[in-house]
Amino acid sequence: MKFTAFGLARSGTTALAQLLNSHPEVFCAIEAFLPDKSIADLPLPESLLEPDVVGQKRAIKHAAIITSKHKCFGNKFPRYYGYLDDVSSNCIPNIGIYREGFSFAHSWNERVRAKENWPQGRTGIIGIIEQVILLISLAKLKNTDSTYIFSYERLLRIDKEHFTEVFKLLDVDPELARNRFESQVFNRKKISEVKRTFTENEARAKDYFDIEKVDILLKNNSGISISSYSTDALDSLSLLKVKLESFIQEFSGTFSDLEVQYLKSQLPFFEHAIKEKLYF
Repeated sequence: MKFTAFGLARSGTTALAQLLNSHPEVFCAIEAFLPDKSIADLPLPESLLEPDVVGQKRAIKHAAIITSKHKCFGNKFPRYYGYLDDVSSNCIPNIGIYREGFSFAHSWNERVRAKENWPQGRTGIIGIIEQVILLISLAKLKNTDSTYIFSYERLLRIDKEHFTEVFKLLDVDPELARNRFESQVFNRKKISEVKRTFTENEARAKDYFDIEKVDILLKNNSGISISSYSTDALDSLSLLKVKLESFIQEFSGTFSDLEVQYLKSQLPFFEHAIKEKLYF
């Protein structure tokens, strides 16, 4: 495998995969592999075409898409961020996306209301907590040289040239993706017109975590390796752990029973991701 793609669920990981797939030489599979093996050693494209590895439906779908032009294969899995020190990904680019302003929370709540393969306690406020976990994990990561976070706003809404940095990481010519990226991925009207509202807890979290300051930090460092972040930037991310524990201790009484149950069920993964115990 030549790369991984990751980020919080419902926060732009599919758009990141679409960006990657806009290049004729790049193929980004969608959650074909779980983070339970040495992903860098997977034989590709063979593994993507093997029903015993990716399932019958995915194997058939991949076979219809993959061509002889594809030479750079990877996989999008949102929670790769929690396993980047475990799956031998230090020799390939790990490309993450960060959605500013907790603007994904609305989508999490919509999924709960739709009751479509989405746990009922997995609401927007839980998504915000996981986003903070992701940010803390970056400060705790050992595999910093090959891990990069791209700002959603810069990459997909504001800076039409920023996409070239993604393909430079993969050592392919960005210009081969430009037309498709600009026409099908960049600044999509359907996404930009979505009206987002925040619950009381979500609005409270935006202030509590000073999300505007965090957004600026991630935008300023968009597309550079975590190892290139300043000490102050990494300290800012690391200190979010104390804020997160305080936030949950102070406001978990306002969470629903289902939210509390889901949060507790995810605690082992969260602690694995940040390599520390969490005290709620």
